[in-house]
Amino acid sequence: MWSNDIQSLFGYTLAATLFISYGLSGWAVLAGIVLAGFIVMGLVQLTGKPSVKYGVPFPVMARSSMGVRGANFPAVVRGIVAIFW
Repeated sequence: MWSNDIQSLFGYTLAATLFISYGLSGWAVLAGIVLAGFIVMGLVQLTGKPSVKYGVPFPVMARSSMGVRGANFPAVVRGIVAIFW
């Protein structure tokens, strides 16, 4: 998932436009994209680690840590991201 988010022409164009509009150089833009890729990769791996260790999907882990009502927030956030993806 994380590689799809950062390895697309639209993503590079959007990031480059945002960075260059602030007057940054091409190397700074490239460094920002690489840094963002590593941050996203780390967060995705942290989210998936309990699922791999215990063999249960993310929604079950969310309910066990935040309760049935508390797990609705991550579900809604994931749904909103899926709509825009």
